[in-house]
Amino acid sequence: MKLRGKKVSVVGLGISGMEAALFLQEKGAEVWITERNTSPELEKRLQGLTRKGIQGELGKHTLSRIREADLVVLSSGVNPAEVWIQELKEEGKEVIGELDLGLMHLSSPYIGVTGSNGKTTTVHLLKHLLGEEAEIAGNVGIPITRLLRTGEIPSWLILEISSFQLKSVKKFQPYLSIILNISPDHLDWHANFNDYRSAKMRIFQDQEKNTFTLWNAEEDWWELQKTNARNYFFSATHHSRPGCFVKDNWIIWRDKKEEAVMPVREWRLQGRHNLSNLTAALAAGILLGKPLSLLREKARTFPGLPHRLEIVRWWKGIQFVNDSKATNVDAVYHALLSLPPGIILILGGQDKGNDYSPLFSLTKTHLKKIIAIGESRDKIYQEFSPLIEVIKVKSFPEAVKISSKSASYGDTVLLSPACASFDMFSNFKERGEVFRKLVEELP
Repeated sequence: MKLRGKKVSVVGLGISGMEAALFLQEKGAEVWITERNTSPELEKRLQGLTRKGIQGELGKHTLSRIREADLVVLSSGVNPAEVWIQELKEEGKEVIGELDLGLMHLSSPYIGVTGSNGKTTTVHLLKHLLGEEAEIAGNVGIPITRLLRTGEIPSWLILEISSFQLKSVKKFQPYLSIILNISPDHLDWHANFNDYRSAKMRIFQDQEKNTFTLWNAEEDWWELQKTNARNYFFSATHHSRPGCFVKDNWIIWRDKKEEAVMPVREWRLQGRHNLSNLTAALAAGILLGKPLSLLREKARTFPGLPHRLEIVRWWKGIQFVNDSKATNVDAVYHALLSLPPGIILILGGQDKGNDYSPLFSLTKTHLKKIIAIGESRDKIYQEFSPLIEVIKVKSFPEAVKISSKSASYGDTVLLSPACASFDMFSNFKERGEVFRKLVEELP
């Protein structure tokens, strides 16, 4: 795409928007950036761009100014389904995402990873397996446009791709794509579950021959799809297809023959879902040509990531676990299955159109009590109180205080909210860090 001399409006002043603006300027475009939110951090970021000759605005989107552009670039967090963006497209305005902008100028091969849960753990694990020849970008890590600006393009780029990005991407052709799982999520953003699922399926639809797609053998979405790529499968249980699976407490790779990769006991992370993530990452490493011995050595040293079933502290015989990254019901379901019964669950936040019914069966077998927090606490109380004791609290410190008093020796206090954090915190990381601090301050 020729950019020199073009007028470009960048929508969104997150990290990806800022890097896109700088990349466009270096390519000779006249750049203007717009952000509907305001904060000291955003003001500082805009001032830095202004010093480099890039003008912009905060607190609104001036549509008349956006329309003056030849090209509109959306940051990764901007919903392309918003009415005003659809109107721009209907008027014939060229609208692309920051991901598109980066991919149009990228020459090295890349791996795409999507799914409702486990994306970030899997891309970091895959980076751990591949070492210095790989880098993480996309929804986490470094924006592609920044890598292009600095010239630090790795041999393999591992892209964590959200449904938002996939919904608007023009052309996505990974050498290897991984679909970890699909369960209802972001239904406050997508029109319905079918719309969300269709966005996820975009990850493999442009793949060429002699590339690979990795599917979860425990889900059946793949049976309805058409792809030019070669299909392999992964699972935390046994399956009969080519790929990676668990058999007799060993992780096995099967293509033309079966080969033992590593014993399950050497894997450090809790939970069946994390074992599934491991089989996906190991399968990817094998398809990329890495020797089994190296993959085993690397996998056994992976420490995991914060805010994902992270054991914060043992206090008076009570285990406190930070699972703040669990922002949908399916993630909470797997977290509960990963821990022993006797769980005090801190649940709630900014609801995303959640259907909590998958958790109902676990109220008798795993849960002891629910502490309901945030905007969704009334909804949680209405849905769960016929099944289990639910205590509504008005503040996060109160939730930690009551949960610690409600727990007995051998119990677990689990922060696994099934909701976004934006009603109380800036993001899930801040929520998890506050939880950790409050727990560490228990006398």
